[in-house]
Amino acid sequence: MEASLQIGSLAGIPVKLHWSFLLVIPLFAWIIGSQILLTTELIETLFGVPINPTLITEGFNPYILGTVVALGLFLGVFIHEMAHSLVAKAKGIKIHSITLLILGGVSQMEETMPDPKVELPMALAGPLTSLAVGLISGALVYVFAAVDLDPGVAGVLVFTFGYLGLLNILLFGFNLLPAFPMDGGRVLRAWLAKRMPLSRATRIAADVGKGFAVLFGIVGLLLLNPILIIIAFFIYIGANQEATFLRYNILLQDVTV
Repeated sequence: MEASLQIGSLAGIPVKLHWSFLLVIPLFAWIIGSQILLTTELIETLFGVPINPTLITEGFNPYILGTVVALGLFLGVFIHEMAHSLVAKAKGIKIHSITLLILGGVSQMEETMPDPKVELPMALAGPLTSLAVGLISGALVYVFAAVDLDPGVAGVLVFTFGYLGLLNILLFGFNLLPAFPMDGGRVLRAWLAKRMPLSRATRIAADVGKGFAVLFGIVGLLLLNPILIIIAFFIYIGANQEATFLRYNILLQDVTV
C-alpha cells in the first residue's frame, strides 16, 4: 500500500500504518471520552466491580483515557492479524505485511488457491486470539480491583482493561459472523469446501457475505451509523473481489504458458 508507512517488523513480517489510522485514533478518543460516565457504569454492571471515577472524569483525562483505549484496541487488532499471519506462515504461505487501517488491520499474503485445510485454522486463529486477549483483559479487571492501590488509579486501570476486554470479545464475536470475506465467512467457505467444489463453496460464502453487507447497510442507514455503512461497503466489495479472483484462478489453471 503506497499510503502506508512501515514502522517496524515482527517475526520477519513488516508492520505498516495506513494514513487513515491517524484519523481514527483521535475520533475514537473523542467518542470514548465523551461517553466515559456511561461506559463506566456499563463496565461496573457487567463486571460487578465498583469504579472510582475521581481520576477518570478529571479535566482532559476522559480523552487521554480514550486515546489509551483506542491504541489498546488497535494493539488487539494487530495481535489478531499477527495470529492469522503466523498460522499462514507456519503453513508455508508468504506474508508480505500487516497494515493497520481505519477499520482494523489486514494481512497481505501471497495470492494462492484457498486450501480448506489451511484456511480453517488460519481464519479461526484471529478471533480466538481476540477472545484470549479479551478474557485476559477481563481477568486483569478483578486483579486491579483486588490489589491495594489508590482508588483513583485502580478506577483508571479497571476502566481501561474492562473496556479493552469488552472490545476484544466483541471483536471475536463480530469477526465470526459468516460475512465473507471476514473470518467467519472464511470458516464457512472452508467448511463448505470439504463438502462441495471450492468454486461453489466460494460462491455461496460470497452470497452470504453480500447478504450481510446489505443488512449492515440498511441498519447503518436506519441508525445513521456511518461506520456500519462503511463496513457494509467493504464487505460487499471484498466478497465480490474474492469470488472473481477465484474464478479467474480456476480458469488460468488450465492455461499453459
